[in-house]
This record gives sequence, structure tokens and C-alpha cells, in this order.
Amino acid sequence: MELPPKPEHLHNLEFIRILTPYIFSYPLVAGPSVLDVGCGLGHGTWFLAMRGAGQVVALDLEQGNVRQLSQLCSKVKNLSKLAMDAQRLGFKDESYEIVTCFEVIEHVHKPAMLLSELRRVLKEDGVVLLTTPNRAVRLRPLQRPRNPEHLREYSLKALQKAIEKCFPFFEVLGIYGESKPYEYYRRMWQQSFLHAYFSWGLPVAQALIPASVKKWIKIRLFGGNSDEFHSSTTDLLNIAVPPPDPEKWPFYVSDVQDDCLNLFVICGFNDQVVQTAVKEIKRSAWKLSQL
Repeated sequence: MELPPKPEHLHNLEFIRILTPYIFSYPLVAGPSVLDVGCGLGHGTWFLAMRGAGQVVALDLEQGNVRQLSQLCSKVKNLSKLAMDAQRLGFKDESYEIVTCFEVIEHVHKPAMLLSELRRVLKEDGVVLLTTPNRAVRLRPLQRPRNPEHLREYSLKALQKAIEKCFPFFEVLGIYGESKPYEYYRRMWQQSFLHAYFSWGLPVAQALIPASVKKWIKIRLFGGNSDEFHSSTTDLLNIAVPPPDPEKWPFYVSDVQDDCLNLFVICGFNDQVVQTAVKEIKRSAWKLSQL
């Protein structure tokens, strides 16, 4: 099975990372009806539709993303595309067996409303699959999200507290990476202590501090020269995109720990159904989880 074409604006490593929850979710989609909430440009949706889902409905708030998905999936017959607010889903109760919601909850103004809607459209024997960035590896205590599109980022405890208000059964896993991709994202995402808490003073420093001193501060205090950092990772960013085989994929899913890159939640109304889904997803959490 091939992967969809990579968007030109993404480097290979980011494309692989974005597809990761879809790669590990595909064992669950053969046959069921799938709702992909917040599909973005739709490359993961394409993958699920091509992996045997009976019917896939993809939605995104941005009309441009829906148009892009229409072009990407023009020949995919079992896929429908809609522009819709994830907090107000226009579907009947208990409509879908699988609901995916990857990297969405951190963007919405009312996360409780989003979760309530996911619960409402899920069938009694279905599961919701949800991912979000792990605050613990991205931000320091009390630090606001650096990504301006993120209204919040969740710790494990905060996410568990939000999920348990809507779903009686759930389990949280973690998304990790091989050593080089993992360290790349950790270093790129988390700022040094001084940069995180005192960056408000940088404009003044730019005007008052000599260039040689600013260079020293940037290297010694604020995590080094970002240009040098990115140039040294060119080979990593342009890594060959592997086939969609979990054993060859540079990111993987395993038991949740504080140092995971993303939190991956499987939730539903039936504990046995949830645990079966967890086992399917973890089945490929093989050798890398032992490194």
C-alpha cells in the first residue's frame, strides 16, 4: 500500500510524523464507518480510505483544506468531504464506528463541547481515537503555547481529566520516535528556561546589547544557533519516507510516559471494545519501545 503524495511545504520527517496516528490506527478501520474530524489537508484521511474503511467522512473548518482534500481524493469513491465546525457536528447520534480526531483539541475554543460531540456521534460499540501534543516535552510550567494556533496544550493529567467527563472507558498511550527524530523534536519544541520566561525582554536586548554579547547569549543561554541546528539536520528532515509498515516507521506507539511526543487516547462506552482497540494499536509497538 502506497502513501499519499507529500505536500511540497512539508519536509519528509514532518510528513511522517503527521501520518503516524493514521498508520497505527488503520488495523481498526477495515469495514467500519469512519469520521475524521479536523482532517487538515487530508493525507491521513486518504490513507484510511485506501486501507479498507467502508465509508470515510472527513471534515475540517477551513474551506481551503476541504478543497485540497477534494483534489487529493478525487478518485476515492468511499470518501465524503465537508466544511464543518468540530464543536457542532451535523450528524445524527450514534452515526460512526470509528471517530478520529488528531491534533484538533488544542485548537478549539470549547474542548468540552468537542468531546461531547465526539461522544454523541459515536456508536455504542465504537471508539474515538484522539491525539494532542504532550505539554511536558514542549512547554515549561506556566508557559503559554508557543504555537499561536494552540489555545492550550495538555499534560497527561489534564487530558485524562477532560476525557473522563465524557467517556466511561479510555486509555492513554504515547507516541515516541527513534532516537534522532525524537531528539530533533524535543530540541526544537522546548525552549531553554531563560528563553521561555524572559523572551519578553528580547526586543530591549536587541537594541542595547552588543552583537557579540547577543551571539553568546543565544548560544549559551537560549539553546544555541537555530540556523546551525536546522542545517545540521538536513539529512534527517529529508529522510526517505518508508512504506506504511509499523515496523519500518520511525515513530511508534507504546505505553504513555511523561517524555512521549504526543498523547494518544482511545476511548468509548465499552471497556472490552476499548481494550481490543488498544491491543490492535499496540501490536506493532515492538522493538523500538525497548530501546
